[in-house]
Amino acid sequence: MSETGQHFPPIASYDLDFASYPALNKCAWRVEPTQAVLLIYDMQKWYVDRYEDPTRLLNNINRLRAAADKTDMPTIYAAADPVHHVAERGIARDLWGDGIGAVRNAAAGDDEMHPALTPNRADFIVRKRKYSAFFQTDLEALLRRMNRTQIVLCGNYANHGCMTTAVDAYMRNFKVFFVADALGAFDAASHDMALRWVADVCGQIALTGALAEEIEAAG
Repeated sequence: MSETGQHFPPIASYDLDFASYPALNKCAWRVEPTQAVLLIYDMQKWYVDRYEDPTRLLNNINRLRAAADKTDMPTIYAAADPVHHVAERGIARDLWGDGIGAVRNAAAGDDEMHPALTPNRADFIVRKRKYSAFFQTDLEALLRRMNRTQIVLCGNYANHGCMTTAVDAYMRNFKVFFVADALGAFDAASHDMALRWVADVCGQIALTGALAEEIEAAG
C-alpha cells in the first residue's frame, strides 16, 4: 500500500444532522464582521482530494467566503507547509507519514489550495507545520494587528487541526465559531466528536446559512 493509502485513506460521504448541534452551545455569541476573520483550514488539494465528494464542504466554505468578502471581513488560509526533508516531520511522520511534498506518490500542486477556493489577492496565508494554526506561526500577531477577537473556523479535518486550533484560540481569548457544516472529517463519528468537544470546551457551533446571513446583516 502507498504511503497515502496508509495515512490518508479515501473519505466516503456521510450524513449528520448538523442543525441539531447548536443546541449544545453553552454561549450565545454574535458574530461581528468588524471583529472577526474567516479562517479556512487545510483546504489544499492534498487533503480535499481524499473526499469521495467534497461538494458540501466546498460550497459551504464558499458561502462563508462570499459573506466575508461582502463585509470586508478578512480571510485567512491556514495551510500545511511542505517539508523539504522527511526528518522535518518528527513524530508526525509516525502518525501521518511523510506529508505534503515528501510522499513517494506526491503530485505537483498537492500543496496548492483546491481550485474552488483560490485565495484572493487580499487574503492571508499562514503556513504551519503542526495541528494548531497558532503553533510557531504569526497568526496571533496578525489577529492582534487587525484588532480581531473572533474567528469563523471552517475546513478540514474537524477532528484534528480544526479542533486543535479552536482550543488554542480559546487559550488566547479569541471567540471561535466552529461552523459544523463547513467542516470535514474522516467519518461521521469523528465529525460528531469534534463538534461535541468544541461546544463543551472552547467554542460555539454555528451553521453556514445562518452565520453567513448574520455576517451580511451585521456588515
